[in-house]
Amino acid sequence: DEIRPEDLTSGIKTSPSVAFKNSEVRFRKIRMEKNIKLPVSSFKETERVKQLKYSFDFIEEGKFMHNCVSGYVYSARETRCFIYHVESNNKHGTMEINKYGEILQLYGPYNDKPSPDVMYAIAEWLRINNLEASETIKEWRNTMSGEEKIHFDEIYNR
Repeated sequence: DEIRPEDLTSGIKTSPSVAFKNSEVRFRKIRMEKNIKLPVSSFKETERVKQLKYSFDFIEEGKFMHNCVSGYVYSARETRCFIYHVESNNKHGTMEINKYGEILQLYGPYNDKPSPDVMYAIAEWLRINNLEASETIKEWRNTMSGEEKIHFDEIYNR
């Protein structure tokens, strides 16, 4: 779901619909390519937070989570981002981080709010990697109930 310069046919005057159509054509080419191994981030995985390491993983993640993550393959190839699948107690999420470990996006299926179980898995991942919670995580934490926030903080601060 990412528009790149090559998707623009008339510079900034390209209509959004044409740019998205060009983006879709570009993405279809990814499907026809071999399964490309992507750069691996320097951050540790956990049992519940796993990096997507191949281009086909992005396609499967997008289908499974009903989101647009498959459009991030090129950004991941260029190490502009790293994408992770989060699973905890049969709850799922997709996470995007930058090369510094800042969580840029975290969503549940259908780009919905991440479940408390997914947030707990993220708290553990942040702690293990000695990372600060990004604004994205702080905003999602603020939507949690009082007990859920306490549990998140307990995991994060262990």
